[in-house]
Amino acid sequence: DGIGASLTLQQRWKSGAREQTSRRAIGVMRAYKALDVGGFARHALAARASGGVTDQHATSELSVGGTSGSLAELLPGVVIGDPSRQFPVRGFVPGIQRGSRAVSASAEYRAPLSLLARGAGMLPIFVDRISMSAFADGGRAWCSDAVRSAPTSGGICLPSGVRDGWLASVGTELALDLGVQWDFPYRARAGVAKPVRRPSDVSGSPIFYFTLGSSF
Repeated sequence: DGIGASLTLQQRWKSGAREQTSRRAIGVMRAYKALDVGGFARHALAARASGGVTDQHATSELSVGGTSGSLAELLPGVVIGDPSRQFPVRGFVPGIQRGSRAVSASAEYRAPLSLLARGAGMLPIFVDRISMSAFADGGRAWCSDAVRSAPTSGGICLPSGVRDGWLASVGTELALDLGVQWDFPYRARAGVAKPVRRPSDVSGSPIFYFTLGSSF
């Protein structure tokens, strides 16, 4: 059980050009509640909400969409997984929306399925447990009028009416916890997410994905 929150404030400036100073703020809150409903481990309700804002001088956008996780390099130059995203919405491609304002939220029900706790012969891999989760995600990114009219808005704002509106999806995931070389924990996740709310110019087809790490 617990609640965690973080706030990141950032200011960028160019020496001798005060009018080009830009600011952004991003806040994130997470909450977890354990449920003792039987099984080898507790079930859990988990929720995450994030929001961000930039001013009219910003030169980089806030983007919404995609699966959040972690990256692992299998071989030099061979990377699998997804980066940790500030505004994830599963069921949509990363960066489906961008702007100077962004919000996202996720709710999950997490349940343990099986405690395997065994190795894989002589291979340096230990298989720990299998769990599943059902989730709902939502989010949106857009530009304020001040940013849309600013000279730098071309790289931040989408054209008016393009992919404009709320995004929402539901889905389920299966997770496998591993120990690689017995000492390094990894979580592999495979899931499917179905958009349930989207702009008319965004696909509503389900997206199947595989990634590493926790969703949040």
